[in-house]
Amino acid sequence: MKKISVFLLFILLGLGLYGCNPSDSTNLTDKEIVDQIVAAYDFSNSLDLDGDLEMPDVKLNGATVLFQSANPTYLANDGKVTRPAYADGDEIAKVTVLISKGTESATLNIDFRVNCLEEEFEVTSLESLQFESLASEYIVEDNTVQLAYVNNGQIPYIDVQEFIALIKGAIVSDDILVTPDGNKLTVSYEVVDDEEAENPESRTYSVEFDFLKNQALINNFDFFDSMSEETQTDFGANLEVSDFIEGAGTATLMDFDDYHIRMFVEDGKYYLPLHVADVFFTGSMYDVYYNGDMVYGVDTYQLMDSDLIASTVTTTSFNEENMDEEYKQYNYDFLVWAFDFFYGLKETYEIDTFYNFIPEASKTMFLNGSDKEIGTEIFKFIYSLDDLHSSHVFGGYFTVKSNLQITLDDLGERMGEYYDEYFALEDYCAIKDDYALYDNGKTAVVFISGFEAETPEYFREIMEIIQGIDTVENVVVDLSCNGGGIIGTAYQVMGYMTDEPLPINIKNPTDGFTSSTFLTVTTEALDYNWFIKSSKLTFSAANLMTSVAKDLGFATIIGQDSSGGASSIAILILPDGSTILRSSTSVLTDNDYNSVELGIEVDYTMGNIQNENELIALINQHNSN
Repeated sequence: MKKISVFLLFILLGLGLYGCNPSDSTNLTDKEIVDQIVAAYDFSNSLDLDGDLEMPDVKLNGATVLFQSANPTYLANDGKVTRPAYADGDEIAKVTVLISKGTESATLNIDFRVNCLEEEFEVTSLESLQFESLASEYIVEDNTVQLAYVNNGQIPYIDVQEFIALIKGAIVSDDILVTPDGNKLTVSYEVVDDEEAENPESRTYSVEFDFLKNQALINNFDFFDSMSEETQTDFGANLEVSDFIEGAGTATLMDFDDYHIRMFVEDGKYYLPLHVADVFFTGSMYDVYYNGDMVYGVDTYQLMDSDLIASTVTTTSFNEENMDEEYKQYNYDFLVWAFDFFYGLKETYEIDTFYNFIPEASKTMFLNGSDKEIGTEIFKFIYSLDDLHSSHVFGGYFTVKSNLQITLDDLGERMGEYYDEYFALEDYCAIKDDYALYDNGKTAVVFISGFEAETPEYFREIMEIIQGIDTVENVVVDLSCNGGGIIGTAYQVMGYMTDEPLPINIKNPTDGFTSSTFLTVTTEALDYNWFIKSSKLTFSAANLMTSVAKDLGFATIIGQDSSGGASSIAILILPDGSTILRSSTSVLTDNDYNSVELGIEVDYTMGNIQNENELIALINQHNSN
């Protein structure tokens, strides 16, 4: 009677009964029979379900197997699967399997994922918009661009090949090979180190999109930057590449399902969301800006320096529109995707995914708030990173009238310390002369406030003056008020300090690849005792110059430890038009590929960075040793 009662109980609980066959006979013990059935119910290779679950074909030998699903709507007790709708997402069905024979029993707890149905993508409209390139550093022709919209939504999609052709002049479009193969599309190009060499070395960069799996495989993250065309301004004047060394890394697989981002194939065209295409195919310093009415081409230099550009690209009829729920979700997911794969300090901050970094309250606002509230959340997010290379440039076209202003209260500890030092040295930095002589003309101090396109010419003119002063033995390059700028101009300045090849060491934290590009400067080095003066304001390109000088030993570092800044900056344009700067995954390192993000330690410490007498005393101390 006890066995019958248990059976009835499980029937009432909705359990599936998979066997009690008393006619089977065996010499196995009850425990061996139970263990045999447990092994047969190993579903470890079939936990993701797209169709009905195939039950094991195993002799029960008088044993009883009871299969219970806690979510029978999607996984019934007989293994039949009903997949949820795409909008509902995947469902987890917890299953308990009870196995008993005589006094022996076992309980298995298994979690199955019932995969949702594929999203039905129907192109509901095609729209041709004007494309106008506003960029000053790249020559790109104005054109029209065709965008697709699916399921009557707001998300714009573009064919990959059409996008690559559209921005010819910003990237090397003619050198990029687009190879379709059914549900796959490969985009690749070759980079030749020295085309004039007898046996030039080359590298191929590629991405393979699998439109069926909704994935992308990138063989090397240099794919994203190396397709850039040359800028109109020669930021690498007097610089020649003498060598290139690349270390091993791993290909990166992006699963867009993790971020609710979709791509699709229709009528022989391979569509990506326009904003995803912008990340993949615009190179390092160019972007496209979509505002609903127009598509603009812009370069990073403009976005950082010109308020007029912001006003132009955000002026649109969509200023009076609102994001729908799908677009809000897309805006949020795109932000997380971009920072998960393209943020240089993710590893430094030990962030697994930005889905976990963004607070729940902010996530709720991203998905359910008004357009203005979402714009504010983006502003708050970027400053929560406490990263001097990441900042809010301007708000989106849905919230163009928002006036977001940063205050000291918005800053984290690291940024707060930097700006405390900035205000403390503000007057000192404002009155610095281009150069000054100390110690009866033995020491010349050359002040560089930032590395701009004009800096090499500025430095050359000053050094010509100093060369005419016979008493000068020591030259100090004063970077104590230098917050960075263009890396190429920093290397041109270093060409006056050494004839050695100068390395640009980079490690990408996403794919692990390392590289060292060695530059020689056509300028002849000058024979002085070289010093670099640094402070807590010495950041970014100035921090890099300090690092290279210390690694190679061509200058002595005096002052206070620099504040760091290892990543080159990159623009990110979000779907709502919000435009932000972020630390890219091109992370600058020392010769051992250790990030220089947290600054460079000085050789001699100054208690007061403004005390030139202390500077001279430390120079003389160093020279006497």
